[in-house]
Amino acid sequence: MEQFRSNWRGDPMLGDDAPPQPRLPTGNAADPALSDYGIIQSRELAAHLTKNTGSAMPVERMYCSPYYRCLETVQPLVNTMTEADGGKTKEVVRCEPGLVDWFGPLPFKHPQPLPAAELRDRFFPWIDAAYIPSVGGPSPEGESMAQLHARLAAVVGSIVRQCDAEGVRSVLLCTHAAPIIALGRVLTGQVPADVGAEDFGVFTCGLTTYRRRQQPPVAIDPSTIFSWDDPQKILSTQTWTHGRGVGGGWDCAVSCDCSFLSGGEERGW
Repeated sequence: MEQFRSNWRGDPMLGDDAPPQPRLPTGNAADPALSDYGIIQSRELAAHLTKNTGSAMPVERMYCSPYYRCLETVQPLVNTMTEADGGKTKEVVRCEPGLVDWFGPLPFKHPQPLPAAELRDRFFPWIDAAYIPSVGGPSPEGESMAQLHARLAAVVGSIVRQCDAEGVRSVLLCTHAAPIIALGRVLTGQVPADVGAEDFGVFTCGLTTYRRRQQPPVAIDPSTIFSWDDPQKILSTQTWTHGRGVGGGWDCAVSCDCSFLSGGEERGW
């Protein structure tokens, strides 16, 4: 189907014809821009998030993967925020390497996204130049699924601590399919017996909402061994498991809402 991102076909709704191949603004084949159809979806997402809000923005802060397509996804929302502020560009997005896409372990280095400073200078002036991530990204040689979940737990734990310290209560995270699934598990603390379980929906440009729990975290048993392919026993050392969740635990209020997208749910995992 022509609207899917793998074809990168032009769309008359945008008023121009895109080339039939993906655009590679960074020169990295693993870091393509959105397709024309993806740009339309990103605009629909921004319209949904700002619907009935007037000049008040629905999120106080954004954290985004440094891959170009994720930054391009939040661009329409940044534009709306800029317009609401009289056209003054603000550094409103924190580029977070811990939110990068997942690559399986291989005996060579995977292509890496550009540094945040270069992305800001060349493409996205609204990236927060002062932000210093407290958690790094994965190994260039890739990571196991257990390592992916440990990585997401570390980065979202850091984000929660930052926001708690600064009084920020509403946050938007923009990342990729596998990290989105891992994010749901580390926030809720629910670890399925099968790593491939379909527990959190992932469709292009879907919006999942989590709300913080009010009750104290439950006790955990750190000696439990999980049935995943995890020879290093990484999961058994993670304190967010057994329903506890990162930062005291979160409940999934809405899972991958696509009702605001003209095409509905598409390209789901």
